[in-house]
Amino acid sequence: MYAEMRRAAWAEISLKSIRENYRALRAAAKGSKIIAAVKADGYGHGAVKTAWELIKEGVDYLGVATLEEAVQLRRAGMRTPIVMLGTTPRMNAKDVVDLGIIPVVTTVEDGRILSSVSGHVRDGHPLEILVAVDTGMGRLGFPDHEDGLAAIRSLTALPGLKIHGLLSHFAVSEEEDPAYSLQQIERFSAVSRGLARMGVDCGALTMANSGAVAHYPQAHYDIIRPGLSLYGLYPSEIIDRGTLNLTPAMSIKANIVYLKKVPPGSAISYGRKFVTKRESLIATLPLGYADGL
Repeated sequence: MYAEMRRAAWAEISLKSIRENYRALRAAAKGSKIIAAVKADGYGHGAVKTAWELIKEGVDYLGVATLEEAVQLRRAGMRTPIVMLGTTPRMNAKDVVDLGIIPVVTTVEDGRILSSVSGHVRDGHPLEILVAVDTGMGRLGFPDHEDGLAAIRSLTALPGLKIHGLLSHFAVSEEEDPAYSLQQIERFSAVSRGLARMGVDCGALTMANSGAVAHYPQAHYDIIRPGLSLYGLYPSEIIDRGTLNLTPAMSIKANIVYLKKVPPGSAISYGRKFVTKRESLIATLPLGYADGL
């Protein structure tokens, strides 16, 4: 590592910690499969290396946000199912099918576009999709009322598509007050029940993010979708460490590039936010705005 360094500050990633966090999540949601979020370059930990470690652990799916991220994993040789948790650009529908990605469908029109290309490039094998339902996050997904259910049912009539499962997302699963999250769980379950009454096979249900894995075991359903927790981070301070024991995978390190002793009353750095109250030893580290600090 040191032969490759060009500056006196660096990040170190513990792949062992990522593996241990994955095992902790698996133990916390026994019986559920896992979509491991490796989007945003594995939350800055390196998507490809992280994904290979998770594949060794037997991860069920890898979760990305964009087509570019999915292409990166496929080019690295990964054959594990990839779920594109963001929307599919309509001009890239054929690319999604070619790469064997499981897209998240949020509108009937997107389903029609995927249907129009799926049969031609997969030799008649249906393209598996996840259908997003908005239960209170307020972003993507079909509404959880009768019109939304009817729209989801219409997807089943599109040739070349198969519903792999239903997906929803928590808004405040990491907060202390459970009222809104419990309401979301009931809304999601109601959609599943409603579709079943309409004769729609919903497939797998997935809703639980990192906060819900720890707080709401009833929301583990068939598949959990951890993100931050894979990398050893808790989404809030109220998460019970006994329920989910995680280890941070990233550590930021730097060499001291300047060291000086200053008298009391010395102002340090921009804005004079810190003024010494006693004689102090001040160290300067080579980290700043470009590093997100």
